[in-house]
Amino acid sequence: MKIVSATPIWYDAHGHQHSKPSVPVFWEVLEEKGYNTAEIRDADSINGVILNLDDRRIIQASGYTRERGLFCDMY
Repeated sequence: MKIVSATPIWYDAHGHQHSKPSVPVFWEVLEEKGYNTAEIRDADSINGVILNLDDRRIIQASGYTRERGLFCDMY
């Protein structure tokens, strides 16, 4: 099972963004909960994600590959 560091964010009624500290999450749990894991490029090399809890979407994914080096993709 793959574990990633996930930082949750959400917006309140006034449009202000809030977040909590990163927590370890199983990638498979994100898939089961309906997050957009199928869209993620280089999913095998992802080690960190930002989760928009309002839309249940991964909005940022980061990791490392030899070909790309350190990367951060927005979704």
